[in-house]
Amino acid sequence: MVVLTGLITVIWGFICSLIPSVSAHNFLYHTHANTVVFNLLVGCIVGFAYVLFELPNSYMKRRLGIRSGKTPRGIRGIPFLVLDQVDSLFGCVLVVSFFYPMTIWFYLAYVTIGGTTHIVTNVLLYAVKLKKNV
Repeated sequence: MVVLTGLITVIWGFICSLIPSVSAHNFLYHTHANTVVFNLLVGCIVGFAYVLFELPNSYMKRRLGIRSGKTPRGIRGIPFLVLDQVDSLFGCVLVVSFFYPMTIWFYLAYVTIGGTTHIVTNVLLYAVKLKKNV
């Protein structure tokens, strides 16, 4: 995840350099130059944060006897369904907040919008049978 996110961030930086309107909306470039080294560094840190912030949820699920990649059925599964979609976002947005100052409300909105997008995408993929479980 660390290497792949680093490489994808470098590619995204290249795309941003070709399309100024996209670059203007990238929070990272409001305070730092769009360079390969910066993008690689931020991408690797975001990838590490992604993995690191997945661990507590996974640990808790294993202790409750929930298998990897699974969510409990019924009402008990709802918190895990949501947490599975947003846990890594807390870490990734935290990394972004080190490079682009944000209020706690902006941080929480960022995580909420990202998590909602993730859940809706998963439900749609499940509905068209491209994914086995939500």
